[in-house]
Amino acid sequence: MLATGESLLMFVAQQGAFINFDKLRRIHKMPSSPHIINEPLNNGAIILYVAYLVLGWLVIRSVYRLWFHPLHRIPGSKLAAVTSFYEFYFDAIKGGRYLWQIEKMHEKYGPVVRINPREVHIKDSDYFHTIASGRRDKDTYNLNTIMTPNAALGTVGHDSHKVRRHIIDRVFSKLSIAKIDSMIQEKLEILMKRLNRARITGTVVDLNYTLANLTTDVISEYVYGESLGSLHEEEYQNTVVDDIQLSLGSFHYSRLSPTLLKLVRLVPMSLPGGGEKLTLEPFSRMVQLGREKSHEYLSGAISGDGVKKVTVLGALVADTVPPQEKTMERLVDESLAVLTGGILSTADVLAVALFHLGRNPSILQTLRQELFGSLSLSGDRIAWSQQSISITKLEKLPYLTAVIRESLRISHPVIVRSARVAAHATMYKDVVIPPGTPVSQSIYFVSMDPLIFPSPEIFNPDRWIEAAANGVNLTKFFVIFGSGSRACVGIHLAYAELYHIIAAFSSTFNWKLHQTGPEDVRTARDMLLAAPESGFLSIKAIITGTVE
Repeated sequence: MLATGESLLMFVAQQGAFINFDKLRRIHKMPSSPHIINEPLNNGAIILYVAYLVLGWLVIRSVYRLWFHPLHRIPGSKLAAVTSFYEFYFDAIKGGRYLWQIEKMHEKYGPVVRINPREVHIKDSDYFHTIASGRRDKDTYNLNTIMTPNAALGTVGHDSHKVRRHIIDRVFSKLSIAKIDSMIQEKLEILMKRLNRARITGTVVDLNYTLANLTTDVISEYVYGESLGSLHEEEYQNTVVDDIQLSLGSFHYSRLSPTLLKLVRLVPMSLPGGGEKLTLEPFSRMVQLGREKSHEYLSGAISGDGVKKVTVLGALVADTVPPQEKTMERLVDESLAVLTGGILSTADVLAVALFHLGRNPSILQTLRQELFGSLSLSGDRIAWSQQSISITKLEKLPYLTAVIRESLRISHPVIVRSARVAAHATMYKDVVIPPGTPVSQSIYFVSMDPLIFPSPEIFNPDRWIEAAANGVNLTKFFVIFGSGSRACVGIHLAYAELYHIIAAFSSTFNWKLHQTGPEDVRTARDMLLAAPESGFLSIKAIITGTVE
């Protein structure tokens, strides 16, 4: 029966593709019967024929998807099962809101739902690691969102991904990140001096944008061997951050309508839901930057093995890397994937952390007591690099660690779901999901699960301290960086930045929030990154003084 449905679909599609309308007109004019009135077939009739053909194809496809598709027994919205436009409407047109529609489906149908014609979503925090484990490929459908298909991030096959991931794992290991601790502190000191000038002048600081300048300079120096110098821009201008945010505006259009994305390559256009304009111009600028830097490494101007400074590009052209992996496309895509992935996500977590610390004086006071009680902090903490505080020391502070974990949990740095495909059937309790089916689960649902994190919308670092004291393994559900072989490669770099910046800022400055309330921070949209009701995160503050 399944074969019959597929054959019908193929037949209708073939007929629509190969109808000869000139021949149709000639046949229409032939006197086959005296009862037939011979009239020329006009354009209106042609349109009508095509409309009937399309309608018939849609009906047959809908019938197949509802009653004969391998997923037809999986519960869920009938409209979602029939057409991907249901998802397109909520994510592309409405601007990243399908995640909450999925939540409503789970409330109605249970933990397993069919969220589009081909994908199943499971909402069960205990099952999260199961989906990410084993030999599972990435869903090819998600590649529409990946503008860097030659990066490990955009690699579909499990084995191919393993090879590419191994190349960059070494440069992002905890040991390698510890070696750039001084570089991170040097960048942080530049930021601290600028924040101190803002204190003196009373300037309102956009924390997200300001912190993104720091993360830009850190990750660009680690990728390319030299920073982009964003911290030295007089007005905190950062074209890379601007370009990333512009690109995120087209995220769901590219994910759900790759044909439209191809059109945009030729003609930029304005579309609702994502941003002011759907255009690939920002991405083109970033590609050009990556191409210029990659050429220096491939041409031998910079050696991958001989250079003293460890870089991502250096790791990609090392002698141990297979020749087929040392191409311009590979270097450009991998460097861009790392660069763009390590800027806004970390900056947003930092800004959210400072927002909640600013709103909760008791939490901030507890954090300061730990910092001053455990670290030998000198008077001039603006010169952070001279404090001789390593990431190793900071990681041993339990309350600082709790603040960082809670900031990551509540900020949802990467919110979009990512489906995995297994070659074998997937079992969830008594539900059998056919092999080859994309199965996804959302980090957001785990982080906001009230059974695991009571009052999940409340910023409460003490939940981590209490869980550890009571022998509860709460970290099992700390899945912010993903799970399995495709977990975030930059986890150790992100932690190094989070520990240093939160410790330095909290122990040095007093601040108050400026025209920023809970509604400006509450996650309301999935734009790959978590986003508020409109626009992107923009937490503003005024530095009011220094900590004595």
